Amino acid sequence: MKSPKTYTILVLALTLIIGLFLVDDYGVHWDEHSQYNHGLVTAQYINELCHGCLSDKPFSETRLEEYKDRTHGVVFQMFALGIQNLLGLKEIRQFLLLRHVLTFLIFWLALVFLYRILNKYLKNKVMAVAGLVIFILSPRIFAESFYNSKDIVFLSLTIFSTWTLLKFLEKPNLKTLLLHALTSALLIATRVPGIFMPASTLILMLIKPYFTAKDQSAFAGLNFLRKNRQYYNRVLLLLPAYLVATGLLIIVLWPYLWQSPLKHFAEIFTSMSHFPWDDPVLFAGSFITPNQLPFYYVPVWIAVTTPVLNTILFLTGLAFLFARKSKGQERFINMVPVVLFFFPLLSVILMHSVLYDGWRQMYFLYVPFMMIAMKGLEEVFAWIMSMANKITAQWLYRIAIFIVICSSTFSLLFIVRNHPNQQVFFNFLAGNQPTQRFEGDYWGLSYRQDLEYLLMHDPSDTILVCGANWPVKANADILPEKDRNRLKFTDWEKATYFLSNHRFPPGHIKFIKREYPYNQPVYEVKVRDYVVSGVYRMDSE
Repeated sequence: MKSPKTYTILVLALTLIIGLFLVDDYGVHWDEHSQYNHGLVTAQYINELCHGCLSDKPFSETRLEEYKDRTHGVVFQMFALGIQNLLGLKEIRQFLLLRHVLTFLIFWLALVFLYRILNKYLKNKVMAVAGLVIFILSPRIFAESFYNSKDIVFLSLTIFSTWTLLKFLEKPNLKTLLLHALTSALLIATRVPGIFMPASTLILMLIKPYFTAKDQSAFAGLNFLRKNRQYYNRVLLLLPAYLVATGLLIIVLWPYLWQSPLKHFAEIFTSMSHFPWDDPVLFAGSFITPNQLPFYYVPVWIAVTTPVLNTILFLTGLAFLFARKSKGQERFINMVPVVLFFFPLLSVILMHSVLYDGWRQMYFLYVPFMMIAMKGLEEVFAWIMSMANKITAQWLYRIAIFIVICSSTFSLLFIVRNHPNQQVFFNFLAGNQPTQRFEGDYWGLSYRQDLEYLLMHDPSDTILVCGANWPVKANADILPEKDRNRLKFTDWEKATYFLSNHRFPPGHIKFIKREYPYNQPVYEVKVRDYVVSGVYRMDSE
């Protein structure tokens, strides 16, 4: 039998090969062009500061101080733009494909560290490999790892930062401090909500003596502080150093902070806290504005878009973590994913943060989620094998393995059958027609398939198209130039075809009722038996 290390290498190698083979199958999301433009605007800002050291030609005519998205993180955008210029790419399709390749490669590298996290956390190489496979076969995460340079890159950086956090908690010294400060800074400079990592680090460092103490009742009072004086004296040196190092690295990594860092970071934080988004989102069958989301918005989205077994294992893991009396360092390490999951989740709920597009902005929670889920699976197996009746234990063990294999196989089959639209995965908890109750292909990735269908089946030299929203045009840019040139985007009255992903009322309501123009479908992209976007003929009503 091959060792777990061999299986890990096989899983990672297979994921890399398949990923690079599939990367050109996905469409372009709503924000991709604006993110690319953000990189250009920032490059122009840097070029002006260094008096043309990057290029003698302007990257953009827009000034960063006047740019609407200036408060957004720009780490990935600058990295991708640098690779693009290094390779000498000149064409829009090449730009987009490069961004997709880089997004996937960052995610793949994060998988390497996810395995190391699970192995360190579970101390079981077989369970770590199983957790890695289950994570990869999460349909939504799998699809978005090819194009979501916002949330998947943030998730990937969360994995890196969680690894350095574990190293810092295990051996708090200058080396682990600086490494963790770097990954924390990368996280925050990518998206400001990354401040959850320094906050979680502070919480975990402060509570460590309590969870590693033999007598937890001694936690109250000054006696506990006296007993742990040496530890807290060291913490009072390390934590400020970590925060200062993180802050300095954030400034280095975020050009908008280079001038007036305190003023601009205050602007960034204010913008994050009160993000100006008021378009209605479809949740549980109703359209509601983002500032009126119920407290259970994120938990429900996780429940209906994650393989059901994963959620069951997560709840099982929580039950074992709080019911089982672990001791010492193990008890403390068990608190790491609990803090990393519940601290940001409760912060979002209590602060009434603006969320939209499902739970994509909270995808990073899936890292501690899977850590707890795999702890649940490990504990289930341990409980089964501790049974006195060994025959019963063996049968239950086989049944448990069979259930895990069935769940993973089901996820794999969904990924294969619904490629490249795995981002619209819902489990049975969402109902029979989930896209009528929850946001479907909200970013418009499937428009690429709609356009490719038109190009293949309409022989016209010029195809007149009207789109329900921006991603229709965005997806044309990832097509070969000769195909792009056949597409002409025009207004409603002149178009031959109307493309829609049925997002926002009243279009969503008209689609459900099959009112004009949704009563004349030419082609519709389906996931299972529900429609996620379509091409509709524009004849007179």
